[in-house]
This record gives sequence, C-alpha cells and structure tokens, in this order.
Amino acid sequence: MAKASVKQNISNRPKFAIIIVVFAIAIFAIMAISKHSKSKSYGSDFGIEVNQSQWDHSVPCVEDYLKNVYLRDPDSYESISWSLVDKNSDGTYQVTTSFRARNGFGGMDRETLTFVIASDGKTIIRYY
Repeated sequence: MAKASVKQNISNRPKFAIIIVVFAIAIFAIMAISKHSKSKSYGSDFGIEVNQSQWDHSVPCVEDYLKNVYLRDPDSYESISWSLVDKNSDGTYQVTTSFRARNGFGGMDRETLTFVIASDGKTIIRYY
C-alpha cells in the first residue's frame, strides 16, 4: 500500500505544477491589463477630467506638451516625480513635475516646472 501512495503523489506533481504556472500567468496578465487603465480623474463632479496616473502620477496632457513643444530632445525625457493635481479657485488645475532631459549641449538637465491646466482638463495655459 505504501508504494501505491508514493506513486499517486508523484503522478500528481505535474498537474500541480501546471496549475501553479497557469495561475501565475493569469495574475501577471491581470496586472498588465490593469496597469494601463489606472488613472484618476480630478474634477469629474463638474463633468471635467484631468487624468492623472495612479502609478506614477503623470498627467498625459503635460507629458505631451513637454515632448512635443518644450523639449529639444524629447527622446531623452525621463520623469522623476509628479505632484498631485490641485484645483485652483478660478477653476483651473495645477500640477508640478520634475524631469531630466538632454539640453542643447548634449548634457542632461534636471528641471522642475509647474503647469496650469485649463478647466477643460486638456489645455496647458502656462507653466513656470
């Protein structure tokens, strides 16, 4: 009887390993899918949205502005940090970001800028 029990335990090991691998793949897939959909909307009570990632707090309209308008070498852009989006008394929004990017001489500079975003949540009004 002992030999039958040992054979049964050995034959169950491959099934158990397959179940663990399938479970790990499922968890990884769920995490990858949810990473792309994690953003928080500010001002949604008023029908306005300023999207800010819950993972790194980045704001897409500000990143687009930096890469398409502000930076000389957009491929060198490296985000360092983001503040949370604040709503100003005039209905605009404000966010501060620190980043690194290559300057005109080829060196890497670190900058911190504060952006004021219009009440539509997508238009950059100014930065300082």
